[in-house]
Amino acid sequence: MVYGTLQRHNGTLDVQSEVGNGTTFEFRLPVLTEVSEVTTKLEVELFPTRLRILIVDYEPRVRDMVGEFLLRHGSTVETATNGLEALEKFQQIKFNLVITDRGMPEMNGDALAEAIEKESPDTPIIMLTGFGEMIMSAGDRPAGVDVILCKPVTPSALRQAVTTLKAEYTARD
Repeated sequence: MVYGTLQRHNGTLDVQSEVGNGTTFEFRLPVLTEVSEVTTKLEVELFPTRLRILIVDYEPRVRDMVGEFLLRHGSTVETATNGLEALEKFQQIKFNLVITDRGMPEMNGDALAEAIEKESPDTPIIMLTGFGEMIMSAGDRPAGVDVILCKPVTPSALRQAVTTLKAEYTARD
């Protein structure tokens, strides 16, 4: 699990072991150097408000964190724990945006995005996944997904993604 996480973030792992002295694990992760450019962009673009957003993730902490962030920015939030539950809600309520995990029980994020795209092709979808780096580097974005974000997501990355999609869900209203 640790090695997979390091690979997704372009990190390295070095193990040094000596009998009688123990083992040392050294983890290295690259440092993001373009933070100031992203921050400047975010300050210029206003975060959209009054959105109805569906958050789909089997992890309660992720749903809560993302939901709280969006609530603080004036959005209405509904949540679902898997793709089937989300699809039921989507068919009953009009959403401006869907944020979904990829790997979930019963119906994964790929299948959910595809179903939403068929039903409502104008609804933007953000995929929030631990495999974001691998998906982006392979160029294998699932059908219907507009933006891929890596877990753990930062508030600035989430803010940028929602702001970028603003034109799409504003046109839908």
